[in-house]
Amino acid sequence: MKIVSWNVRGLGQPRTVQHVAAVGTGGGLSLGWNEGLSLTLKSFSKSHIDVEVENEDEQGVWRFTGFYGAPIENERKES
Repeated sequence: MKIVSWNVRGLGQPRTVQHVAAVGTGGGLSLGWNEGLSLTLKSFSKSHIDVEVENEDEQGVWRFTGFYGAPIENERKES
C-alpha cells in the first residue's frame, strides 16, 4: 500500500502563508484512492477525514485519518 500526502501551501512556512481566509473558498482536505480499495467514511469535518480502508488483495481493514490544522499559529487551537 502506498500513501502520498502533501501540503500545497508549503507546510505553513511564514514565507508561503501570510494569511488564510479559506472558509468557503478553498483549503481543507481531499481524499482520493485507486480501484481495488473499499473505503468506509467514519466521520469528517472541515479539519479531518476519517475512513476505514479495505484492500481487495490483502486481508484486514486499516484506519486512515487525515487532519488539516490551521497554518496560522494563533488559530491552531480551533483545529
